[in-house]
Amino acid sequence: MRTANNRKSIFITGAASGMGRETAHLFWQKGWFVGAYDVNAERLRALEAELGADNCVVQRVCGELLILGKSVIRHTQVWSCNRSRPSLSSI
Repeated sequence: MRTANNRKSIFITGAASGMGRETAHLFWQKGWFVGAYDVNAERLRALEAELGADNCVVQRVCGELLILGKSVIRHTQVWSCNRSRPSLSSI
């Protein structure tokens, strides 16, 4: 398992593209360990190649929207894409 090895670390969602990707690069350039999360596994693998596997951890994020009354709440969980989806009844 990769670790930050006493470096500052940051958790970035939406890291595979746009502002999230640029944020990942900015913190990586400053020596931080980057936790990169996104729904796009292919772009995450590309980001991991750019930053170097010792400088980051990438994980695909899967989520569902919950609609409660007039509010929409983003319920996101991280899990292996090879396993079944977790139940939302626990929230």
